[in-house]
Amino acid sequence: MMRIGLWGVAAAIMTIPLPEAAHSINPDSLPIPFGPSATIDGEVAPEEWTSANLVTFSFQDVLGDYVTVSVWLMHDGRSLQAAFVFKRTNEDIFLAPELFLDTDNDKSSKLRSDDWWFHVSGSDCASAGRYDDYSTCTLNADWETGPRPSQRERGEQLDRYEIRIPFSKLGVVTGSEVGLGFRVMHSAQVSGEWVILTAFWPLQGSPESPATWEEAVLLPNS
Repeated sequence: MMRIGLWGVAAAIMTIPLPEAAHSINPDSLPIPFGPSATIDGEVAPEEWTSANLVTFSFQDVLGDYVTVSVWLMHDGRSLQAAFVFKRTNEDIFLAPELFLDTDNDKSSKLRSDDWWFHVSGSDCASAGRYDDYSTCTLNADWETGPRPSQRERGEQLDRYEIRIPFSKLGVVTGSEVGLGFRVMHSAQVSGEWVILTAFWPLQGSPESPATWEEAVLLPNS
C-alpha cells in the first residue's frame, strides 16, 4: 500500500496476514509480529529480522536530496524491537531516528503521560508526555540502542540503528494496541550554519497529536 503526502513524501506499509488467534484485533491495525530477540548492535542482520514487519517512507532532506527510511518492527514477548535503515544520496546529512508510542492507544489530540518519545543520536533520550525533551538524554538508558552511545564517534554519520524497549517501561503486553509514529531528524551545514529539520510518519501525522499516529498491535506468538 503506497501513501503520497505533502512535500512529495511517499510511504509504503508492507503488512503480514493476521493469524487466526488474533481475530479479535482491529484488522486495520499495523501488525507488529512476535519474533526472536535481536542482537542490538546496529548491524541489522537480515537473519535476525526475518519475522519483522516493514514500514518504508521517504522525504526530501535539508539539502534537497531524498532519503528513504526502512523501519523493521517486531517484539519478543518482553520488549518492542525496531531497526532503522537510511538510504541517502548525500553523505553530508546527519540523520537521527525517533520513535513515538501512544501506549494506551487513547488517540488523544495532545500528548499525555502515556505518550512516549524516544530519540537516538549522540546519546539516548526518552520522555513521557513530552518530545524534544533533551534533559532526559543519557549514555546509560534503561532501554537498548545499537550501536551503543559509547560506540558512536562524535560527528559520525550512521545509517543503521537498532532499538529495544522493555514492555515494563511502556506498560504494554502482547496483544496490546498502541499508537505508533516515527520521526527522522535531519541536519546539515548550509552556508556555514547548521539547519535542522524533521520528517514524520504517518505522513499526515504530527508528533504533537497521538490521534494522528498509526494504530499498531503487538501480535501474539502464533
